[in-house]
Amino acid sequence: MLRGGREPRLFIIDAEVTMEPISLVITSAVPVPPAALAQIQAVDARLQIAVIPEAQRPFLRTGKGGDPASEARALANTLSKAEILFSAYELPADLLRRAPRLKWVHIVAAGVERWVGAGFLEQDGLIFTSGQGPTAQPIAEYILMTMLMLAKNAPSYVRQQEGRQWQGHGGAEVNGKTLGIVGLGTIGSAAARLAKAVGCRVVAVRRSVQEARENVEGVDRLLPARELPRLLAESDFVALCAPSTPETKHLIDAAALRRMKPSAFLINIARGSLIDEAALVAALKDGEIAGAALDVFEPEPLSPESELWGLPNVLITPHVSNASERFARRASELFIDNLGRYLRGEPLRNVVSREKGY
Repeated sequence: MLRGGREPRLFIIDAEVTMEPISLVITSAVPVPPAALAQIQAVDARLQIAVIPEAQRPFLRTGKGGDPASEARALANTLSKAEILFSAYELPADLLRRAPRLKWVHIVAAGVERWVGAGFLEQDGLIFTSGQGPTAQPIAEYILMTMLMLAKNAPSYVRQQEGRQWQGHGGAEVNGKTLGIVGLGTIGSAAARLAKAVGCRVVAVRRSVQEARENVEGVDRLLPARELPRLLAESDFVALCAPSTPETKHLIDAAALRRMKPSAFLINIARGSLIDEAALVAALKDGEIAGAALDVFEPEPLSPESELWGLPNVLITPHVSNASERFARRASELFIDNLGRYLRGEPLRNVVSREKGY
């Protein structure tokens, strides 16, 4: 039996078993490698795969479903048959109306708050899975990179190079320092592994943990979420790796920043909504914390008027911490594994929880 109580659709004709075709629609603007497409098709002969062409992509947007253009009509026909959707970020809020046969949606993104807010988890019988996992290694490397850059005053030297200036600013070692990880999921665990490799002590908080534990799951100390203040007070670097949910909205506010060491650095690779930006700007200007590395913002792109651009103790990157030449292959491998599980009626990986919102 398939997830949600659905039985495989079998028809017996002259003692031969035949099965209805299964429509798989790929809307992702991230190209699926040809080899991966062949692997997807090889999973099951019943699959009928439709890759949305570039000309149809604009009509995926909300409000474009009824456009009379021929490309819009072709897209509407494809979506009306879809049972499975493999996508990146192109999921309009009216997709469920346009794809009434849809049973499973898989997105390559790890963060799902956009689709949770659009009501995708409220549809009974619809399985929604995320792309958590393939970006863990590059994001962990980004966290380690920014820890080293901040410790060695690299942002200052980059600015000096642009101005052809020669001035030393000193620096510190990360060996022996404490990395605090807020959210010990796949990304947080990968970051912990790399930090331990350069001699850091690692503490982490996780929502599902009830009591503090020592030397478990690759960290020196694992804390329940209620002990976030303890983590902030102990850490030399704080890496935000938690999902965006109502509970994590402005998790790092003025009070949280005051709990950090004046010598500590904040790193955000999660979502901009985890930080109260105005409070962060004030803390950075007043010396309440030593600096920050920020890859995500609320909203994006970061406004040219934001004071963050001009602060000398801030490293800003344009939401690129997940960048990797291996991403497309890893994302496809995750989907292929889940596709086999779906067709066999087995539990899927990365099913988004309606209760948790991720």
